[in-house]
Amino acid sequence: MNPDRDHPSFSEQPVLPKYYRVKQWILERITLGEWKVDDEIPSEQQLCADLGVSRGTLRRAVDELVRQGLLMRVQGKATSVAKPKIPIFSKGFRADIQSTGHSPNSTIELFQLQSPAQEIKHTLTLGQQDRVYELRRIIMADAEPIILETVYIPERYGKCLTEQSLLGTSLLELIPRECNLILKKAIESYEPVQLTAEEAASLNVKPGALAILDQAITYDVYDTPIFLSKALIRRDRARILTEVTFRI
Repeated sequence: MNPDRDHPSFSEQPVLPKYYRVKQWILERITLGEWKVDDEIPSEQQLCADLGVSRGTLRRAVDELVRQGLLMRVQGKATSVAKPKIPIFSKGFRADIQSTGHSPNSTIELFQLQSPAQEIKHTLTLGQQDRVYELRRIIMADAEPIILETVYIPERYGKCLTEQSLLGTSLLELIPRECNLILKKAIESYEPVQLTAEEAASLNVKPGALAILDQAITYDVYDTPIFLSKALIRRDRARILTEVTFRI
């Protein structure tokens, strides 16, 4: 398993840092299917001997692949090949999950009419007496929890919805259809967060695990805010994709 002998790229591209060439070699093992999902990779000692590199070089390569979600470290166990991350592309979580060949599903933890916090009222331009339906649901891919979504929907729109309808449809499809609305845009923001114990339990991960908070305000054609969603997306199982279109 000598990379200089078996992989010409090691010797033909001497300007590339050694850790990067090791990283590419490991990535090739995964891409070619030699190391499959959940397979443990060889030990540090074995890889250093086989590749002729120092432990520091190897660790740097492995660390980058762990950060990219291609390898996974579990304390007390060997490093293994991680499951491919699901790309989230703002087409609606169910559509995003389905587009990657996974089966989307959901469970509802809460769907309740209540008086919202002042911050929610301000975001949705509501009056002091206005109420919202708070929806909290877990969105899954092949029965694995991926996203914990909390949505605040003004009462006049939320009363058009039922728990049953919320189980199998994206809100981007359901609310326009049931409330006779045309949606125009959504303004989204993303930031890394640590999950609380309650949030982690819903997503079946350890408390303090990292997630991506996707907060979005969706508007109709009159620029009226229709609903606010706060989605906690498991960082270990999903990645955010964006598209930039240039004028030609």
